[in-house]
Amino acid sequence: MQRMFDQFDNNLASGPSKDFVREYQCPDGSKVRQVGPIVY
Repeated sequence: MQRMFDQFDNNLASGPSKDFVREYQCPDGSKVRQVGPIVY
């Protein structure tokens, strides 16, 4: 079980899938990048 979580962490650290990344710009001009949903 611990090995599965370690592999998950390694895959996530290498970069999340483009399907899970959402980036948008706020009215004040700042950019927000959200990653999710991640369920484990």
